[in-house]
Amino acid sequence: MQAGATLPETRETLEANKVRLWLAQADLASAATWGLDRQRPGTAGTSFEREPGDIALARVLVAQGAHRDAHVLLDALEGSAAAGGRRGRLLEILLLHARVWQLEGRHDEAGNVIDRSLQIGETSGWIRTYVDEGAWLAELFSQERNSGRAVPPASAAYVVQLREAILHDGNMAPTRMQR
Repeated sequence: MQAGATLPETRETLEANKVRLWLAQADLASAATWGLDRQRPGTAGTSFEREPGDIALARVLVAQGAHRDAHVLLDALEGSAAAGGRRGRLLEILLLHARVWQLEGRHDEAGNVIDRSLQIGETSGWIRTYVDEGAWLAELFSQERNSGRAVPPASAAYVVQLREAILHDGNMAPTRMQR
């Protein structure tokens, strides 16, 4: 490999992190401009190398309120990640899909996707991926618990652990969130 050359996946991961930063800073204009460039003709299609950037594009679509487009992209990404056995990416995709369902007020669908994510996350011990999603996910966990939705007993402790990690990471006062 030449000095200074980067692997496509590395480039994609850097781009995805840049988009996450823009979205965290509420710089939707930069993220949207990046998204338009990403959607140029000839750049479509999901592949292993493009997944990080495509997940970032889904985040931009969600931030823009383009939920239908986000669902289509996330469905394609989910199939690709599942077929390739990329559980970490699949987990991130499922969480983002749950976010779209939540924003649409379709809490049953969001809960079903969260349940699927917990099956992956708990067996592999993932926490950071959940924490990176932030407060919306802690709120969804609380809504799920308060709605009486049955969480498998083994997952209940994991959900509590995830909520606490999210709250701690975001330095959120527990009074802002129902405990």
